[in-house]
Amino acid sequence: MMRVLLFCLFGFVALILAGTLTTTELRIGVPIVIVLYCAASPQRRVSATDVRGSLLSADGVAVALVLGYLSDLLGGGSPGVESFSLASVYVVAAFAGRVFALRRMSGMVIASFLAVLAVHFVSASLSAMLGYPVQGVWRLALPSGVVTALLAPLVVRGLRWIEQRFGQQHEQGSRLRFE
Repeated sequence: MMRVLLFCLFGFVALILAGTLTTTELRIGVPIVIVLYCAASPQRRVSATDVRGSLLSADGVAVALVLGYLSDLLGGGSPGVESFSLASVYVVAAFAGRVFALRRMSGMVIASFLAVLAVHFVSASLSAMLGYPVQGVWRLALPSGVVTALLAPLVVRGLRWIEQRFGQQHEQGSRLRFE
């Protein structure tokens, strides 16, 4: 539970910094990197099981939903769209984590780029279906993906620091290590 709160706080601070530092509508996907990190983490393997035996964690889904809500709140987006997008990214990344090799930094960078593009697509599609105006989303998707991919190693280091500093209650060896 502490991990969820700290990751949400980290994401909230990152959203505020990204909002104040960028003057364009460029969306920096720090919450996406946090959600991918939660999906790659060994601690996610604690709760619900699907047919194939892959496991999801309520913690990861909670982080995705809270960060999505905060992103919608601070960004002025359609209510619930970002939460749905981030929860979808978590579920897909949890099941496809081995394919993307999320435990390697290169895999995290590539997955961050692809996830930003997917979130832009899902957000634009859902906003259009809900009747909200969709303008300039595709023009910003590629630059947002590149910026997010470049920031992914820095975000992962911050998340690892949080786990090392405040994660003493977790068993030894459960912290995510990047090669």
